[in-house]
Amino acid sequence: MSEDDTQQLITNTIDEDDSSEEQAHGWLHKATFFVCCCIITTQYLFFTMPLAYLANELLHVREIGSAITGSIFGAFSVSLAVAAIFSRKISEYMTPFFLIVLSVIILTASTPFITLNWGSAQFAVAIVLSRIVQGFVVGISEPQIMSIMTSLYPDKLGMVTAGFELAASISSTIGPFFGGFFYQNFGFVIVTYIPAVLNLVVSTIGLVLLWITLRQQETAQSDSDSDDDLVKLSSRRLFSSLFILPVIILGMVTETLVSMVVNTVESFYPNFGLTYFGLRESFTGGILAVAGIAYSLGTIAGGYFGDKGYRRLYMIIIFLTVTATSCMLLSCPVPANLWCWSALCICLMSVGSGVTQISILPCLITQYQSYTGVNREVSSCQMSGLFRAAYFSGAFGGPILGGLILQVLTYKMSYIVLGSILSVNVMLLVSITIYNSSLLENRFSRCGSYQNLEYRSSK
Repeated sequence: MSEDDTQQLITNTIDEDDSSEEQAHGWLHKATFFVCCCIITTQYLFFTMPLAYLANELLHVREIGSAITGSIFGAFSVSLAVAAIFSRKISEYMTPFFLIVLSVIILTASTPFITLNWGSAQFAVAIVLSRIVQGFVVGISEPQIMSIMTSLYPDKLGMVTAGFELAASISSTIGPFFGGFFYQNFGFVIVTYIPAVLNLVVSTIGLVLLWITLRQQETAQSDSDSDDDLVKLSSRRLFSSLFILPVIILGMVTETLVSMVVNTVESFYPNFGLTYFGLRESFTGGILAVAGIAYSLGTIAGGYFGDKGYRRLYMIIIFLTVTATSCMLLSCPVPANLWCWSALCICLMSVGSGVTQISILPCLITQYQSYTGVNREVSSCQMSGLFRAAYFSGAFGGPILGGLILQVLTYKMSYIVLGSILSVNVMLLVSITIYNSSLLENRFSRCGSYQNLEYRSSK
């Protein structure tokens, strides 16, 4: 064998080894990504499973007042929203891996704390404290998981956000169903342990995969430092806070308003269907289940088209308009036998809100990265924390605001008011988009590198 043939054989062997190693890493990344989604789903079960039985347990079995019951339900959301804001700051002192381990330990330990006080007079205090702790722990760990998911697929923010949101949506769909089933057949004590056991098993598997994946990423971290520095320098040179900060702020406001409107409409829709169309609660529950599926399809579509290069800001404007229009169309005077009209409006609103919300987070991450110059994983952790804080702020405050509006107006007038709030938000987004275009035309008309940076930021 000649020397050239030997050299070629060595080269081919090295290429084959690199290809097999890359393929192995690809499967590892996919498995880790999937398990991260499963961890998010099991963590949200601490919030969604009690929705089916906790009110009955507190109001009728324990005879606790409705005001305290409402505060117990809201404790998880408020605590999560507060914790999500500080998640990035806490990660400066603890690694994401350690924070996830800590969350598993605390979530598992919080369940016996509830059951041990089940027969005591301090049961209400115990469950409030446990809900606050659980919400805080989920709020801290969730942005860290999002950051790890982003590090696995840094160029597919749409897919990452879709998986992130879809995992939470699955928990919202299956949680109340299984919570009600196990509570009815096995009682309160058994059903409280189910989320803890599932989270412990899934997180243990996930932590093993995360440890292997993070070890591999550490070896490749030095290779990306120069690219991060390049993005940092070019971002600070080209992007102005006159545009980026308003986009970040308006994005957070948009997420809060969308969450507020959608949660308000869905909370009062069963009573609306009974009042105007004579629909029973089980039937409206089926409609809301279909709307949940429509929301999931919207998140998948939003993530897919965002990764394909579609401008996410335009997608937000278009589908936020769909959400606002569908909400206002619920107020149309239709005959009682046309209940399908309201079902169609609810489903359209779910699709619109799904695409809108799944487009907001990647847009916030890229804008924050451009403004600060930090890498994508840090930006993802920071913005996903604020994103979830905005969502749960809307989910907590929306039904309260909706109830206050309903005390003054009818259902149909309330839908017009809520849709109008989103319409004002659409006009603000259109205005800032026009402002952005004029700013870039005036400032960067002679800069040939802007289009390349814009393309990289849209990834």
